Amino acid sequence: MTICFFSAQYLPTVGGVERYTWNLARRLAAAGHRAIVATSALPGLPAREESPEGILIIRLPALRLMGGRFPVAWPLGRGFGRLAAGLWAERPDFCLIQTRFYPLSLWAARQARRRDIPAIVVDHSTGHMPMGSPLLNRLAALYEHAACAFLRRQGPAFYGVSEAVCGWLRHFGLAPAGTLYNAVDPAEIGRAIEEKTAPGSAPEAAGTPQPPAGRPQNADAPQNAGTPQNADAPQNADAPQALPGAPSTSPAGWRQRLGLAPGQKLIVFAGRLIPEKGVGELIGAFCLLPAGTALLAVAGDGPMLPALKSSCPAGVRLLGSLPHEETLRLMAAADLFCLPTRYAEGFPTTLLEAAGCGCAILCTDTAGAAELLPDESYGLRLPSAAPELLAPALQKALAADAWRAGAAQKARARLCERFAWDAVAARLLQIAAAARPAAQAEPQNNDLQEDAG
Repeated sequence: MTICFFSAQYLPTVGGVERYTWNLARRLAAAGHRAIVATSALPGLPAREESPEGILIIRLPALRLMGGRFPVAWPLGRGFGRLAAGLWAERPDFCLIQTRFYPLSLWAARQARRRDIPAIVVDHSTGHMPMGSPLLNRLAALYEHAACAFLRRQGPAFYGVSEAVCGWLRHFGLAPAGTLYNAVDPAEIGRAIEEKTAPGSAPEAAGTPQPPAGRPQNADAPQNAGTPQNADAPQNADAPQALPGAPSTSPAGWRQRLGLAPGQKLIVFAGRLIPEKGVGELIGAFCLLPAGTALLAVAGDGPMLPALKSSCPAGVRLLGSLPHEETLRLMAAADLFCLPTRYAEGFPTTLLEAAGCGCAILCTDTAGAAELLPDESYGLRLPSAAPELLAPALQKALAADAWRAGAAQKARARLCERFAWDAVAARLLQIAAAARPAAQAEPQNNDLQEDAG
């Protein structure tokens, strides 16, 4: 089967949608299917190439608006017609269109309909695009509603990466057909945690592709953007040198490097340092805990970092941006992972990674949290990050050693069962096979299908 992914942003640009696309495409290619990614052109990258995993990448001309964050497919661009003709000459059997509002998504849905190719749209958010001002926010919301009305007329099925995203699709009058969850690879997380690296070296993230030597990187993307990282987690190895010593080589190494005293608990936050992620509320709640009982490690970069560094409370370690595998080891070293976000998440990858690292979780009731942590035996969910709620929840979780061990074990088991990439890829193949006309259907005999349940 030939499946074409339309993703307005793709590697080496770093983000959750990019990583979602890459993880599914590489698994389909490994299972013997033809995987194509149609995306936006980037300076210095070829218009058409085959990746080391066997993914055909076609980069269509686009206008790079909003600093590159909102690429607009540009059919009048040089070579667009030739590249598009080459794309359709691959005769895709099925199209997966990422997100509901990019112009590339609208173009892909229309072209798939004209060619009678079954298609689905997978959405990744639970809120409108934030534009920075009430007027621009309103205009963006009007555009989103118009885009969704156009998509609905093209006839694709709609899926969300969590139940909350499905609920947000209904806000636009779209009836979701189901979920295609965000996911991680528990085995790759395990290998990253256990990998030993030489002091001073920068280890590669497990299961992530490295950019070819000499290839120009996207100027608008973070450094090392050729390696897809968790969109919420820190991406850059240029972390502030607030702590002595070389990069840790194990979870235990992180606890030693942070200087934890015997019996002292470690709380970890990993994410972009913006107000909506709740790091300010977390630090405020941490300061209400009895002195010396815990240490809070904050991994991430963002606009809040300078202000946090200028008034960093005792017991808080601002680690800056870390390589992805170091963030995983930090999670594995933690007694508690805390994500008090109020951002319009789709399904935060950091929650999935924390579960994969065997770390107990305390979070707000964000998108996907209820599916990963259905009750308190799996993890703690709060209705908000208000300090009067967050501080006692932190104290409760840190005092309950047996609960943390049991919750971490149950959350990881649930992750392996429902939120692993192989299971999501198998589900996608089921959807694609069911959508194809009976005359085109072919027997499916591969490991991904066998694992589908």
